[in-house]
Amino acid sequence: MRHRLEPIASERRARFRLTLPTILLPFLVVVLLGRGDRIRAPLDEREADLALASQPARWMAAGPAARSGAPWTPATTALCSIAPLAMPSTERNLRLPGVAAGALAIALAVVLGERLYATRVGLLAAGLLLLLPTGPALLGARLGVEPWFLCAMLASLAAIRDLDESRRSARVAGIAAGIAIALAGRDALWLPALALAWLWIRRAADLRSAAAVLVPCLAATLALSLASAVAIGPAASLEALPASLWARHLGALPEPAGRLLLGLAPLAPLAAMGVASMPEGWRADGSLRFLLAWLLLAAVDLRLGGSGVPAWVAATYLVATLATWGIARVRWPTAIAGAVAAAALAATLLPRPWPSSFRTPVETWAAREAARFVRRTLPPETTVAVADEGVGSRLAYYGRREVLPPEQSTSADVLVLGQDEFRSRTSSAGPEVRDSASAPRPHLVAQFGPWVVARVKGQASGSGGGLSGPANERRTAPPAAEKSE
Repeated sequence: MRHRLEPIASERRARFRLTLPTILLPFLVVVLLGRGDRIRAPLDEREADLALASQPARWMAAGPAARSGAPWTPATTALCSIAPLAMPSTERNLRLPGVAAGALAIALAVVLGERLYATRVGLLAAGLLLLLPTGPALLGARLGVEPWFLCAMLASLAAIRDLDESRRSARVAGIAAGIAIALAGRDALWLPALALAWLWIRRAADLRSAAAVLVPCLAATLALSLASAVAIGPAASLEALPASLWARHLGALPEPAGRLLLGLAPLAPLAAMGVASMPEGWRADGSLRFLLAWLLLAAVDLRLGGSGVPAWVAATYLVATLATWGIARVRWPTAIAGAVAAAALAATLLPRPWPSSFRTPVETWAAREAARFVRRTLPPETTVAVADEGVGSRLAYYGRREVLPPEQSTSADVLVLGQDEFRSRTSSAGPEVRDSASAPRPHLVAQFGPWVVARVKGQASGSGGGLSGPANERRTAPPAAEKSE
């Protein structure tokens, strides 16, 4: 039997309610992420790459050069360039706008839970997103597009859930999905696909309903992308705009899939109680079907090479929903027993919560100190190259100079390379290889943890001023308390 297509209604209008959880949880995010060593830690390679792209004129005369793959979207670079224009470019100030976006994302996580079932579902899902190891990466502790994308994704999902009940929700869903695409490129294309799939599931899929979502989505994507491209530099950004919108920009999740699922394992007893106490007619439950459609499309996007962030958030909401069902639908002795079992599993399986266990690796401090040594010691005309792309963007950002990639290292005066690579070049190579022009023998100048600054030209290199002697400095661990410049 074929069902008649029903266009989306316009009578009921879902409204955003400012509740106590939507105020307190964002404040908790700011307290946990906006202070402490995590937000002041040196930038990693991906963060430095984005920092270079968002403020090239301040750090490098040669302009932005994304070393980690496709160029960042203009919307992302425009957002990340706001903080350096208003505040000094310390690591903390660079990450603060992302922390604010993460706080807003947690509030929207509660709102999405309310649209699905009840506030308690949103509270549990938001708590999991905040306290599990993925929290810092998604909520702004790292400079990146993730917190902004999470805001747009959750706002679009909350509106998509109400597509069949409010025409205004179609416009909100389309605009939020367009913002997500402008920020994350291909990693957000599953959002309008989910909107169309949900219209079809709810028997509201016609041209008028589809246009109510797709037109605002396309308009928001183009408007935000073009405005950002013009703001940060029309010549380069407009030329790279099509490629950046088609590239993938969301970073990988900080833990392997097995360890991420292990973080949800303590809720297994409660989720099992929820599965066992499913209400009659649960197959027709709209919110459950929405969660399964979200998880399916996010998993397909992940299988096609996309980011795991949407699938992980969907799994978090599904487990939170089942656990909430289990607590609400069983007798209180059973609910208490399930809660005790969940607490025991959490104490056994999970490590300490990330707010109390964060320690910056020595390598990140060492890379920053090596770059500062290059900036303060080498004349501007000295050419610097890296033998490993794992430090190139950080060396360029903190060293404030152009850094040659590994394939051009033979033409450089100074080479920055890992300690193991330095030892292999100085001890394993024969004399004929050491003295060849293609692989000159490096001479130690300074060492910072695992990174070595080495001279690769002759003893009296004309452009290597200040480096004509043997090794002059060695450090194993830079001072962690030193402030960023």
